Amino acid sequence: MKNFTQIIDNIKETFNNDADNKLYHSFLFKIPQVNFYDVIFNLDNNNYFYWQNNLTKLTFLAIDNLDSDIFDKCINFKEIKTSVISVEEKFSMHYNNPKIPLIISSIKFCKENSITWNDFNNFDFFIPKLLLIKEDNEFYIVLNIKNNNLSDIQGYLEYLDILETFPKYINETPVGKIIYNEPLEKWETKVNSALLEIKNEQYKKVVIARVKKIKFETAVDVKYIPHFLTVLGGNHKDCVIFCYKKGNSVFFGASPEKFLNLNNNILETDALAGSALINDLDNSADEMLLNDNKNINEHNQVLEYIVNGLKEYATSIDYSTRPKIKDLRYIKHLWTPITAKVSDKFIIDIIESLFPTPAVCGFPKNNAFEAIKKIETESRGLYSGLVGWFNFSGNSELYVSLRSALLKENFLYAFAGCGIVTGSDYLKEYEETETKFTPIINLVKIAN
Repeated sequence: MKNFTQIIDNIKETFNNDADNKLYHSFLFKIPQVNFYDVIFNLDNNNYFYWQNNLTKLTFLAIDNLDSDIFDKCINFKEIKTSVISVEEKFSMHYNNPKIPLIISSIKFCKENSITWNDFNNFDFFIPKLLLIKEDNEFYIVLNIKNNNLSDIQGYLEYLDILETFPKYINETPVGKIIYNEPLEKWETKVNSALLEIKNEQYKKVVIARVKKIKFETAVDVKYIPHFLTVLGGNHKDCVIFCYKKGNSVFFGASPEKFLNLNNNILETDALAGSALINDLDNSADEMLLNDNKNINEHNQVLEYIVNGLKEYATSIDYSTRPKIKDLRYIKHLWTPITAKVSDKFIIDIIESLFPTPAVCGFPKNNAFEAIKKIETESRGLYSGLVGWFNFSGNSELYVSLRSALLKENFLYAFAGCGIVTGSDYLKEYEETETKFTPIINLVKIAN
């Protein structure tokens, strides 16, 4: 990053000639190619967020928090929205590119304060100090700066070492032992309990999750994250690869489920529910899934929920009445892409309206949500929550944080879940969750 010092000089010159007294400033510069994994390997005490979306050709690495006072005390959607409106009024954007991320976001599935997830807030929103971006094979750096004090700007040179020192990251598979895996008998009890309440019309669907806990044989810390991301990116090109490191914890995964993309008031989202395991010897699996009443009903519940949730914000909603097949590496899903033209681009209202969808919670949502809290004994944390970004232009990418895991204190917590509806069989659902664990379990060499 030989031109980094010149970038700082350009920012200083801008401030010297700028009568703008805004509190926050954002600058964008084109830079030579960067290896994101090597940069991540070189981040020690820094918090960061990595995002790779092959569909939109956007990859970025967000480093550190510009100002913790902006969002850290927000405990609900209303406070997040108020803070976004407030900070936008104080922000000066020194470039015109509506596709550049600004506010990084993660939301837990539900409010909780478990020790396992204590590094993350229920709502974690932040504006990074620095972003490295790859967009359409072009590389950029964004510096977000508080105050136009020249001494503060000089402090950004601390990133110079991070961006100019690139030791190659560890490229090896760690060895670990599964020390907790929910017994089949316990799973059977949970599923049967849910089926009984469905029969009694407490709800129509509930999503139940499992956790596997792996202990590594030798110390495995954040230095292994680039290797994990490399494997996930290579194996799951049709998913968004994400990673959020905060404090002593790293949450990462490869999600196939788009919660929403928003671009120029055109919103895209997915109804993704109903599934079948891939059997290479069975060429009729697609047609069977498309005509299976159990899976079709489950899918339609999600579709109906999303469409109804968008009606308040959309002037038009387009989708097919017959689902497609989303064919992932280990599993097939019924999939209905939905496109809507929204009249109000304010993203927080739409998130609050739709989250969480029946695909990860159940239906009706409130009843299923209460059932999950009663049935599940392990906290989901960020699993089945949301991760992504948005900006003041109204653009956004948010995905449901599935096929994911938490790395903390030499332990790896992997998560998987499935929807329980009338006709569900606990053995088949257990097998489905085993398959959904595969992307994470493949990152580790499991010892006996």
